[in-house]
Amino acid sequence: MYDALNRAVTMVYGNTATQRNEFNNAGWQTVERHAKGDGTVLAALTYSYDNVGNRNALHEQNGDRVTWSYDTTYQLTREQRSGANASDFTYAYDAVANRATKLQSGNPGSDWHGDEINSLFTVNFANLCIRAVATGD
Repeated sequence: MYDALNRAVTMVYGNTATQRNEFNNAGWQTVERHAKGDGTVLAALTYSYDNVGNRNALHEQNGDRVTWSYDTTYQLTREQRSGANASDFTYAYDAVANRATKLQSGNPGSDWHGDEINSLFTVNFANLCIRAVATGD
């Protein structure tokens, strides 16, 4: 089901599970609930935003939280997750705003680096490329 602004507010899946979404006056999604067909809640997520509409926090029903930070040009600079899947990522950009690195605190083998043609690659502990993804033209 869609609201007057054509936003999906209720979805019912083939297995009768549902997703319900709520939005604030600015049109930004603030709540996302997933439930079984019998109404048992599987996940309840609450989102918050900064004054320009960047999503800056996610609260899960189990108490876990994700926060996002941005620079003055609204590029993502950090993502922190609490709980059982805790993580801390930092992002950096080159002079023309391409994402240059994605670093995970405490897990350097998962770092992503970019090059001048917008390709991303993962390096291992010996700083050897172990995976490459072409993202440029």
